[in-house]
Amino acid sequence: MIDELVPIAKKMYQEIEAQEKISFFHERNLMWVLEGIGEENEFGRRAGDAQYAPYIDEDENVENFIHNIKNASHRKFIKQAAQVDIANLIQHFQKKWVAEGILRIEKFDYEELQHNEDGIVYKDIKADKIIFCEGNRATHNPFFNDLHFNISKGEVLIAKIPNLKSEMIIKNGLTIAPLGEELFWIGSTFTWKEENDLPSNEGKEILIAKLKNAVTIPFEIVQHLAAFRPTVFDRRPLIGAHPEFNNYLIFNGLGSKGASLAPYWSTQFVDFLLNTTEISKEVSIFRKNAFRKPTV
Repeated sequence: MIDELVPIAKKMYQEIEAQEKISFFHERNLMWVLEGIGEENEFGRRAGDAQYAPYIDEDENVENFIHNIKNASHRKFIKQAAQVDIANLIQHFQKKWVAEGILRIEKFDYEELQHNEDGIVYKDIKADKIIFCEGNRATHNPFFNDLHFNISKGEVLIAKIPNLKSEMIIKNGLTIAPLGEELFWIGSTFTWKEENDLPSNEGKEILIAKLKNAVTIPFEIVQHLAAFRPTVFDRRPLIGAHPEFNNYLIFNGLGSKGASLAPYWSTQFVDFLLNTTEISKEVSIFRKNAFRKPTV
């Protein structure tokens, strides 16, 4: 669905930037260093498909940094990529909405939630509907904990690489994304069945080894971060209303492509809330195997 996702994401993010007078959406092309004959064959196959033509660039001027990238002779270029500073976006709206009195920073207590004919009541709040957007914490939600999430842990590094003069995103065994001031986002790992979401020595060593295999120049680790992802069994979002309480809703499971998916599916979700459309079978919680056990 990339032909639908990209234009809507770009439009929404740029409208937010203009309205809020902040900067968080950065259009950047991507340089992909292919690993082995398998990736080269696959890229060649897709390059021959007319549907991929708008997203593949024949060449880019990368003379200012190419000598610092290992195996760069196997490079290809992707157009219409972008980098979204989600942390900056969230921090901006948290500060704004707390000041406006429409956001509370507190732990949600499911036992305080009451359901009646008029809607829902939570402490001193009365509403028609409640929408759960909880990330990996959805597995602890008593109303939606049977949904088929597979929680994965990811770790990333923030590295200072003084001589890497790239404004592009680089994919070379891992992703290297520019943050400005010689800083780069380096990631990420995928591990399963982890007990905690804390940075680990093992994760750090894996990322450092991959970064050494990606660049030819010295770097300094500035920060090491980790978190749980709300990964979904079929890599599609989980959106919809509870089978018993139709004013309990969930919008979750956007995974590692959330920055691309959120604008499109949030727009569709609003149409659903206004009773003008149905949730697409692509993302509905009632699609096959979305629940770990049959719903009643």
